[in-house]
Amino acid sequence: MRIYTVNAQRLGMVAFTFLLGGILVSLQRGSIALFLLTSACAGIAQGATLTGSIRSLLTGVAPSERAGILSLIYATSYAGAAVSSFIAGQLAHHLDLFHIALCYLGLAVLACCITLIFARSPQASEG
Repeated sequence: MRIYTVNAQRLGMVAFTFLLGGILVSLQRGSIALFLLTSACAGIAQGATLTGSIRSLLTGVAPSERAGILSLIYATSYAGAAVSSFIAGQLAHHLDLFHIALCYLGLAVLACCITLIFARSPQASEG
């Protein structure tokens, strides 16, 4: 079963956001099993979102231009991860793990809303 690009982005982001909520529940309850399960599922949802996004960005792009686009995607992704990790590390001096994860959930909700509003099918944007 093939999932359309925009659906992969939207479903993946919604699932990731809810699963991040599950991670928060696991932290609050101190349940390692629930933490591992929700973390693994959140990783799968994040992969679906990234795959849909990459597929969307590469639609209609000449093969000779794909390497540049992919390198920009990965550089941006790693820079975003580095910045958020740095901020989380600084916040660790003032907040506990649960509250830092709560901040991540806030960012995930914001990203989810942006994805739901702005994600479009590549065919719809070409027209």
